[in-house]
Amino acid sequence: MKSPTFNLWAPWRSFLVNGDPSRASTSSKNSRRSIRYPAPGRPRPAELRGHVGKPFNTDAPADYAFWELLNQVVQEEPSASLDQIRLGYYACMGIQKGKPSHLTSA
Repeated sequence: MKSPTFNLWAPWRSFLVNGDPSRASTSSKNSRRSIRYPAPGRPRPAELRGHVGKPFNTDAPADYAFWELLNQVVQEEPSASLDQIRLGYYACMGIQKGKPSHLTSA
């Protein structure tokens, strides 16, 4: 059985109603539900953060920054949350949990 991950990012889009974001925001808040599962070693409660009206970019970087972000995920998440084949691919690129990476910005 795979381990759960520690981070979850779940964006969704709401639409303005007659140019007013408040109804869209209220609708989004009322339609989401959070279930907290116990996580050994992670006593911090789940946080829901609203980013209504704040711009954000959901595109993955198309340059070297992608590999730096991949390394960050591998370092932060439990190894058991990914399959061994994928971890092997990452290791071939120098990305291994708990080991310094040669991935640095120039």
